[in-house]
Amino acid sequence: MQYPYYCSPEGTVIKMTDYARFRTIQTMLGGAELLAEAYRLSGKNCYARKVAVILNRFAEVYPDYPLHGPGMSWYQASLQGWMDYYFDPNPPHDSNSGRLHIILLEDMYYAALAMDAYDAIYDSGQLEQLGQEKQRDTKAFIEQNLIYPAAVLATESQIELGNYDAYQSVGLIKAGLTLAEPEFIHRGIKIYQGYLTNNFFPCGLWHESPVYHLMMLYHIHLIPDLLKGYSDPPGFVSEETGTRMRKLDFNKEYPFLSQVYTASLPLYYPNGMVCPLEDSVPWYGLDFDRMERVRAIAQSEFGAPYFPPPQDSYSLYKFKGSSESPEVQPILPPGQSELYPSYGHAVLNALQGEHQMRLHFDYGPYMGHHHYDCMNIVLYAEGDEVFSEAAYTYTQLRPYATGSYSHNLVIVDGIRQYGWGGSLESLALNLGEKPNYPVQFIAANAPDVYNIWDHHRDKSFGPLFKDRNVSRYARNLAVVPVNDEKAYIVDLFEVDGGKEHEFLLHGSRQNEVTVESDIDFQPTDILLGNDAYIRSLSNSYWEDNPRAIINLQSAEVNTPWTGEFVYKTDYDGMDDPFAEKCMKYRFALRNSNFRLRVHLIGDTPSTVLRGEDPSIRHSGELDSRVWERLTGCLIIRRTGEEKLKSKFLNIYEPYINTPYIKSVERLSLGDESNGAKVIINSEGKTLMDYVIFSNDPSKVIDIDKGIAFSGRFATFRFNNDTLDFVQIVDCATLNI
Repeated sequence: MQYPYYCSPEGTVIKMTDYARFRTIQTMLGGAELLAEAYRLSGKNCYARKVAVILNRFAEVYPDYPLHGPGMSWYQASLQGWMDYYFDPNPPHDSNSGRLHIILLEDMYYAALAMDAYDAIYDSGQLEQLGQEKQRDTKAFIEQNLIYPAAVLATESQIELGNYDAYQSVGLIKAGLTLAEPEFIHRGIKIYQGYLTNNFFPCGLWHESPVYHLMMLYHIHLIPDLLKGYSDPPGFVSEETGTRMRKLDFNKEYPFLSQVYTASLPLYYPNGMVCPLEDSVPWYGLDFDRMERVRAIAQSEFGAPYFPPPQDSYSLYKFKGSSESPEVQPILPPGQSELYPSYGHAVLNALQGEHQMRLHFDYGPYMGHHHYDCMNIVLYAEGDEVFSEAAYTYTQLRPYATGSYSHNLVIVDGIRQYGWGGSLESLALNLGEKPNYPVQFIAANAPDVYNIWDHHRDKSFGPLFKDRNVSRYARNLAVVPVNDEKAYIVDLFEVDGGKEHEFLLHGSRQNEVTVESDIDFQPTDILLGNDAYIRSLSNSYWEDNPRAIINLQSAEVNTPWTGEFVYKTDYDGMDDPFAEKCMKYRFALRNSNFRLRVHLIGDTPSTVLRGEDPSIRHSGELDSRVWERLTGCLIIRRTGEEKLKSKFLNIYEPYINTPYIKSVERLSLGDESNGAKVIINSEGKTLMDYVIFSNDPSKVIDIDKGIAFSGRFATFRFNNDTLDFVQIVDCATLNI
């Protein structure tokens, strides 16, 4: 079989006819499922008739579809256009190939759509009527020429236990039930048990980004229902697994499913949008198809609270539990946070209602669909995303989006991190139902992100960049409530090692922002990134592109200063076909005077850079549009000799209309301790906070007003000169 193709002068090959055929298959099988659902809801035979015709036609042509695909990863294929090759039809098959899809593991997703449609109209009489017209047994014809060979093809590929195996396991189980072929069921169960026991962390999260956790839930929650009570035929023993199944009940066998079904909920913003961490797209939310059903199952089977999304009233189906729940609970009650120790992520939650604040802190390792972003933070406050990352993209800016420069962290010597994670040093988080800490605190350290090159991913850069001699790469974060509506964040980022440190903050990529400050910014010819590193880059998956940050201006500072992220309130229309999907969670600011003020405390000489980088999310995944929307960012650069030491101490103040922090002052506490004195105007009162981090909990620290203490972290609040409260983590000494 041959297809015409287009070849650009650069060598990009696009086989347009083949791509059109691929999209036609997707549309027709997806349409068959929708028509089947219309029949199920209405009972009208006109819908069942069309489903029968579609399935019959696929059964006629499926056996002759070639095994084909790009033969390379999604990203590599996108760099070269739509590349298409043909593969040896003998197993084992290349996973980057298929009959219905260019990825073999996704073939079963589309085959399962056919099975669902077939099941829906099985008793409608339309299959028999079509059989009379075709003079054959249409049911047997569809089963033998579409469902059975699709399942056989799935068994002829290796089990990879990746995110696409959710399609394999569900599709094979559906095929086995449809055809009464228990061997297919055993293969599906083997895959299901494999990824359930190996690829989910103990905290319940899938080992990739939040959207891939969603992708797994979308399919695997069906399996316990499909197989509840299932037993193999008498005497059957699987040739592949050597076992037989009897009266299955996976909800009882795997109580861990309760965590799997609910673990990702705190990774959604209060407005229902998924926090676009790592490779996560921002238009998936709590109201995504089937997610209400997952939450209802978690409630009915495991007693988990029911959490409907904000858009709950728009749901077409109401599953058991959604209408019976006596009380709708917030995903995270006021002041309660969430920690994922094995995943390496924390969600610090403060305030409530429309003022709710979520600070996401990622200190974990590089995993599948992860970014080089250890110690990154993302912030949601006052109904909007404040600090962001670029999220998931396969545009030309994917290298930038996955690299370190697009995140909120510190870059050492102008190169991205290497891929190793960090570990917690200390914390005081409200992880139970009743908050215990007025101020929540967390600290982690990850020096190996700049010490150990990840050779198994890319050996070419190792000899040049294998060790930056970084002994400390640590972040300390504290969320400090002022009252029920206001809270600020204290951020201490410590780096020991290398010769240049760049601290980055990126504004919202949902609503574009500008950066304003009273310091004197001037145009500059400074280029970001290590020149030798950039010269060594090739057109590969792992390259970085720090020079996607453009329109740079610079200023030299050696005193404390402030800057503000200011939200644009005027947006022109989007006319690309993906606009509605991509803009689903584009926020309309409740108040155009919402801003975030950044207090940068210290007297270390630094170069401050103000720039812009592409929001990417607004492009509709079109390369031609990735530069149309820019959002503001701040970079603080410090340079010196080898083993440079930096302590970036900043305070973030979200506010509407009027700032409430009157002044900030860095405390002189010695080499191992850092802190700030913050003066606040609140409801006619003057509050004075001392917020202190110490790397030596045994060292006694003297502060104003005759107070001395030792500990890892401390907050002292004075209300009109009267001590209001004291909070100390790992306290050894306290004198008041």
